[in-house]
Amino acid sequence: MANSASTVSLHSHATSVTVFNGLNFSEWREQVNFHLGVLDLDLALLEEKPTDITDESSDTEKLKLKAWDRA
Repeated sequence: MANSASTVSLHSHATSVTVFNGLNFSEWREQVNFHLGVLDLDLALLEEKPTDITDESSDTEKLKLKAWDRA
């Protein structure tokens, strides 16, 4: 059930973004950045990919890579 609710939620977010028409880049970009940020999907756009996990990687490093991959 949770998956279908999140699918509807993601769909409603996506449909509320102004359609890019070539002339409205600033408005479109602002809306896309906002929605990706709200959904916590903007990390991959804002940060370089973290280094690969090794045996010595901390839990924080592992979580950061997992979050980046999700984004």
